[in-house]
Amino acid sequence: MVKKTKNMAMKKYISNNESLGQILDFIALLSREMLVAGANLERITMMIEKIAQAYGLQEICPYVLSTRVGVSAKSADGTYGFRQYAVPPMVINLERLKYLNRLSYTVCEETPDPATLGKLLDETRRTKEWPWWVVMLIRAAAMGTMSLFFSGGVGEFAAVFLIVILLSFIGRLIERLVPEHMLANIVIMFIATGLSFGAGAIGLCRYPGVVIVTLIMLYLPGIPLVNAARNLFCGNEINGIMQLLKALLETATLAVGMILALFLFSGDLTVPADPYGFWFKIVAGFVMSMGMSVNFGMIGHDMLIAGAFGAICRGACLLAANVTDDRLIYVLVAAFVSSFLAEILVTWRHEPSTYFIYPSMIHLIPGDLFFYMVVALCFKQTETAVFSALHCTYALIGMSAGFILSGVIALYVRRLKFIREGGSLLHLRVRRRRNEKEE
Repeated sequence: MVKKTKNMAMKKYISNNESLGQILDFIALLSREMLVAGANLERITMMIEKIAQAYGLQEICPYVLSTRVGVSAKSADGTYGFRQYAVPPMVINLERLKYLNRLSYTVCEETPDPATLGKLLDETRRTKEWPWWVVMLIRAAAMGTMSLFFSGGVGEFAAVFLIVILLSFIGRLIERLVPEHMLANIVIMFIATGLSFGAGAIGLCRYPGVVIVTLIMLYLPGIPLVNAARNLFCGNEINGIMQLLKALLETATLAVGMILALFLFSGDLTVPADPYGFWFKIVAGFVMSMGMSVNFGMIGHDMLIAGAFGAICRGACLLAANVTDDRLIYVLVAAFVSSFLAEILVTWRHEPSTYFIYPSMIHLIPGDLFFYMVVALCFKQTETAVFSALHCTYALIGMSAGFILSGVIALYVRRLKFIREGGSLLHLRVRRRRNEKEE
């Protein structure tokens, strides 16, 4: 009796143009908000189809790009509808992404009245957030910890910590004075490099090169580069090409700002030998990933879980690096191990796969190779520049391949679980038809 009432209500929902428009509006807006918060394209496409099917829509056609999202569908009475929205630049907020993802599951299970969908989406904007100054301090501490990965010491940690805080205020001013993002990248990287040399000149740190490498990681579009490679491998060629071109342009502007500073300022660009042991790096990986989870908006005990995945990722990377010198291989292993464990946890908790992956993957981004490439270009060392560029590419491919491999395995595990619990998709369709006939 409950099922019958629910099906009757569902047909009533989509029996007029207004209800169809409200459903499509909600799906398109939810997709846009999830993309901005950091969801991947595969998750968005799947979510669109599930919600539309829950309301009995037919001929569903999702249109998902990194810059635009849309959906078209037909109601049971033959009415067609289409909604499309532009997608703002990504601002990763994992806490908001978690709530948006939960909302998608709730809507699929409960199919509320379409007139209330807009209100439900508005309620997700009340997500708890850290105060800006807390995020700034924790981000500075996380980046300071990252300097230890590049063999920095206490002086380099202090220099990075102070410069990141300064850049937080300077960046806001630059955004107002220089609205063009590419030009702002040149200015901010020029200032960051100059401040690094200044820290070395006043004796705050011994190795300005380590400070520069660490600050590059703060602005290098590593996550967009990895997402671009992932989309290319997964068959989303248009999205992959668009994201790749944009990320490469942003990377080039950072290189321009750094090169200008290298020509104007002077300082020691050497990076010292690695003085730290295995367990120290594991702890540093935990602290850095936990700090970056706060930077990405995560709140609560999930920060500790994100830190644990960061430590696992760093440990896997170090162990694999002891076996092989091929950066593509040991980065692939590290990305696979951490992302596969994250996939298991988020599948159990019904959360997006990127929820724990983004904080744990940060220290795999090849910012050091980018630094070596730019320095080699400045000193006209063509072979070194090409070598660094190739290995930077290998690292990005390894990260993408590791995430894709873990995602494919997780997908097959979900299918096996589904077969054990209820059989194949064909059996599910047969049961649905029988239930419809009985009603």
